[in-house]
Amino acid sequence: FLGFSLDTNSPFAQNIQLRQAIVKGFNKFNLTKNNNHHRFDIANTLVPPHILESGLSDQNQYDEKNAKRIIKQFKNIKDFALNLCSNINSVEMQLLKSDMERLGLNVKFIKNDLNYYQYIINNRPDIFRVSFAPSYPDAEEFYMLFYSKSGKQINLCGYKNPEYDLIMENV
Repeated sequence: FLGFSLDTNSPFAQNIQLRQAIVKGFNKFNLTKNNNHHRFDIANTLVPPHILESGLSDQNQYDEKNAKRIIKQFKNIKDFALNLCSNINSVEMQLLKSDMERLGLNVKFIKNDLNYYQYIINNRPDIFRVSFAPSYPDAEEFYMLFYSKSGKQINLCGYKNPEYDLIMENV
């Protein structure tokens, strides 16, 4: 998955509208075109629909025009680099970089293949790519990725929300 570091002072971490613009400005469907080497399932929900037995949400659909409109509201955003990080030069990261540049963002791609997870924890790139497969097909495996008490090795995004944590503790 692609995750945001949410526990930094970066404008991308601090502003939900910027993150929404990034999500809307990333044309994930390009991952499925002309790609015979990788299998990509386009995620529109945190938990895969086959686990929840639910339909797809359209809240995160591609909308470049709306994404550009949102980004234009942030006058000094070009003063900041959107740091993308991966341990490989993957198709999805290159597409993300290209889409973000098309939105007018200043993008820096960081490839770090040594101690990658520790790099994410220590350096907090704005967006990072990690592979994740649940130990068993249960929605809780996915939800624990955002439980603040899971620890930095699991909650790589640094997400903190007392209401979310309380729900997780009472499940």
